[in-house]
Amino acid sequence: MIAEKLELTAEQEEILAHRSSGFPHTAWYVDYFRYAGGYVPWHWHQDVEIMWVMRGGVKVTTPHGSYVVHQGESAFINSNVMHLQESLPGTHTVILGQVFDVSLIAGREHSVFETKYVLPIVQCRQLDVMVFRPNHPSHRQIIEAVCQAYNLADLQNPGYELHVRNRLSEVWLLIYQEASAILQEQPPRNYASEERLKIMVTYLHNHYYEKLTLEQIAASASVSPREV
Repeated sequence: MIAEKLELTAEQEEILAHRSSGFPHTAWYVDYFRYAGGYVPWHWHQDVEIMWVMRGGVKVTTPHGSYVVHQGESAFINSNVMHLQESLPGTHTVILGQVFDVSLIAGREHSVFETKYVLPIVQCRQLDVMVFRPNHPSHRQIIEAVCQAYNLADLQNPGYELHVRNRLSEVWLLIYQEASAILQEQPPRNYASEERLKIMVTYLHNHYYEKLTLEQIAASASVSPREV
């Protein structure tokens, strides 16, 4: 599917049609030339996102930092992470992206897949974005499985849903293994801080035509200007 624009709620959450379908997964072909300014604006979604850069390069920015993903590399964006994606200067960037509900891997609620493998990742504050580079053996495995899942979803041959789920399960296990050290040391996730950031970004989006002060932006989320 070719992505051309985002559909967002008033809170900047992306509206994903597949969340109400029996197969909560969408594969996107994203050409950044189709977006004004060559960037995908601030947004978030409950689903996780995995991309592979087919051409050019992209910078993914979150409240915690920026991550550059070059051609041939892949990136994972965690659930509920506010992020901005922009094409690197001077490049024509094309990515193959996949967005999916983690229930695709976790299965039923409280399953061993959810409690042991899925929730530790989606609830980990430090894992907002992970970048995978092909010169690293385990990263190369992730990239290959990500591309296979995209191709299967794109072709939609009979039984493709099972094959996509299998490939993404492989990807998830490799990500889990890659992040094992971080998962063991992670502090409790600060959901309140993330929610305040979403409120401020939403306020900026809804009042972009006004001359705003730092105090007004801070007041929208009930924080002091020093915290903005």
